[in-house]
Amino acid sequence: MQKDHLVGGEVGGVQWQPIETAPCDGSVILAYWLTEVDGELITGDGCYALTKWRGFEWISTDDENISFANPTHWMPLPAKPQEGAA
Repeated sequence: MQKDHLVGGEVGGVQWQPIETAPCDGSVILAYWLTEVDGELITGDGCYALTKWRGFEWISTDDENISFANPTHWMPLPAKPQEGAA
């Protein structure tokens, strides 16, 4: 898959949305952010993680603080596979 397909386009018919529109009800989402070191952007694909909002910060699904990540975009997770699907 090409980088511009993942970040700028659609994945499975779902488009990336600004992080400001993400649900803040504890729902797990796929978040994206650019990689920075000491305020400098690092060339590359950026980072992706399953995250959720905990009142005042983004956390990983194992409740680790990832507020350093500063997500910029999000998309909902796809539906789980149907039982018996190959």
